[in-house]
Amino acid sequence: MNKKSILLILSSTFALGANAQGKYTINGNLLNADGQKIYLYSGDMGNMDIDSTIITNGKFSLNGELDTPFKCGNLILGNPKDYLNAKSWQIALEPTTITITGDANKQDAVSIKGGKAQDDLNKMKEEMEPFQKPLTELNKQYYAQQTQAARDSISALMEPYSK
Repeated sequence: MNKKSILLILSSTFALGANAQGKYTINGNLLNADGQKIYLYSGDMGNMDIDSTIITNGKFSLNGELDTPFKCGNLILGNPKDYLNAKSWQIALEPTTITITGDANKQDAVSIKGGKAQDDLNKMKEEMEPFQKPLTELNKQYYAQQTQAARDSISALMEPYSK
């Protein structure tokens, strides 16, 4: 390879790396959430708490910087360890402004907009809705059961959805 080719490859690599980073802003306006804490998690199954804030007059804002083009995340309203009562929304963090609007009491009606990755996530969630709704109901029934045998019977009903 000649020097010109190496320089071109290095320049392209640095340009791609620079584009992979960026700042995001999440602006939210949630009715019926005043005074509650909202958490931003990133990673599989909410493994990493990135940030949190208290919702004041229905509004909140979270800001951060990404070291990758985008990250999968979750916004969780309420106690993140209280799986059955906390409300959560999937979010695609990317270097842009993301807006969340709606009523916290109507979890499915909350709108999240901003960026191509979020648009793709919203479209995928819309396509999965016919499968997700019954699975969510079965999941609630599973955790309401008091015995392992009862949970096992609910698990059997969930199996087709995992396929």
